[in-house]
Amino acid sequence: MSTTEVVPIRLSPAERRQPVEVGVRARKSNRAIGTELGVDEGTVRRDRKYLATPEDERPVRVPRPQKERPIRELSLDESRRRHQQSLLKAAQLWITQEGLLLPDLDLFVLPYSRQAPTPPQTLTK
Repeated sequence: MSTTEVVPIRLSPAERRQPVEVGVRARKSNRAIGTELGVDEGTVRRDRKYLATPEDERPVRVPRPQKERPIRELSLDESRRRHQQSLLKAAQLWITQEGLLLPDLDLFVLPYSRQAPTPPQTLTK
């Protein structure tokens, strides 16, 4: 005998009401229907009440209006900081994916991080 418990798939209310209606036509009890669907007897009772209500009198869910959220403008410094953070994350991900070591990074990073040498300044008298 198997002791594995089968977990039922969670159905939306509309999907769940169809088998409830079939169970009602088969004259099954709320508890029997609930056991078959993996829901509480009270859920089946509520679905039966919903199905017994004429369609034009059934409650309709009206979506709530969304609150307007102000758009925050970023300062130039904050924008640059966030951009640098995203570049750093991308570089770290690339380094990890490529499996590079610290000596390998010198080949890629240092040539681009060094600035061009400045010409020597001459002193004039």
